[in-house]
Amino acid sequence: LGLAFQAQDDLLDLIGTEATLGKPVGVDQKNGRQTYLTLAYPEVNPVNRTQELVRTHTEIGCAALERLPDSPARQSLHMLAILLTDRRR
Repeated sequence: LGLAFQAQDDLLDLIGTEATLGKPVGVDQKNGRQTYLTLAYPEVNPVNRTQELVRTHTEIGCAALERLPDSPARQSLHMLAILLTDRRR
């Protein structure tokens, strides 16, 4: 889930808006930072590929949670993982 979070954060820095995120956007590119979009998928559409990657990492994380005993904590983590894929800020 940490990988999904970082990929989504990198994506939002590129396609998000300052009004939605509540912080400046384009900071990674401006500062020359390497991100999921610049490192992993330079030869394909990096936005689409990174969105797929967020979904894939989230699915893997949710599958791992299923191995844990059912509990309010596990349910909360699952909900957090699902919300991550829709994260806009």
